[in-house]
Amino acid sequence: MKAIENLAGIAVARVSQRLDNPSAGEQRVDLLARLQEGRDESGQPLGRQELTAEALTQLIAGSDTTSNTSCAILYWCLKNPRVIEKLQQELDQAIPDGVDVPTYDMVKELP
Repeated sequence: MKAIENLAGIAVARVSQRLDNPSAGEQRVDLLARLQEGRDESGQPLGRQELTAEALTQLIAGSDTTSNTSCAILYWCLKNPRVIEKLQQELDQAIPDGVDVPTYDMVKELP
């Protein structure tokens, strides 16, 4: 329940931010922008409550898919020790000593 509450908070915050600052959202082409293009059964733009519910649905679905995919990748990597060795070598070369959490720029070009 706590995780769903956290996701709901994210959905409410992002929808509010986008609706309260429409010019900031014009620059973005993301899932929330696409949801904002949605219409209800009478052809009207989705209201704040509907938009938030749709955003929350996407967050929940996306987090589940990401979790399942991450678990599957880890499982298959661990089933193949050569893969883990190669991955460790690549990470050791890309991430400087003493860095606990690499930045995206450090790992985005890994083969």
